[in-house]
Amino acid sequence: MILYKNKIESTFEAVHETVGEIMEQLKLVEMLNRENILFRVNFMLREVLNNAVEHGNKFDEKKAVEIEIVLEEPLLITIVRDEGEGISLDMSHEHNMDYILRERQRGMRLVKEYQFKVDVNGTEVRVVLNVDSVVEGI
Repeated sequence: MILYKNKIESTFEAVHETVGEIMEQLKLVEMLNRENILFRVNFMLREVLNNAVEHGNKFDEKKAVEIEIVLEEPLLITIVRDEGEGISLDMSHEHNMDYILRERQRGMRLVKEYQFKVDVNGTEVRVVLNVDSVVEGI
């Protein structure tokens, strides 16, 4: 079931407004309306959408960011596409603490720690959360 689908401008303001809209939609879905789920999804959406705006489209407001959120119980699937040259999620240094703690790398690392599976293919990021596997607490 598609819960949300939209194209947004490449601005942080558009990301902020869009995440607010999405969160209101997710609160209407009983299995998603839990604090620990909503917190994680909010964080993930901001990280992935901001990355698409900044690194993918390089703040070019002529370029759009597409977002689609699908619920295929128990999976919540988020697909984000930008119009940039392609993005790379290099986790090859994930055991090097200096690299992990770099300001520019922490967000995606936390997304993975919050139990999301992240796949990057060119200009598309697919983020999947198994809602049933999320334990209570944040």
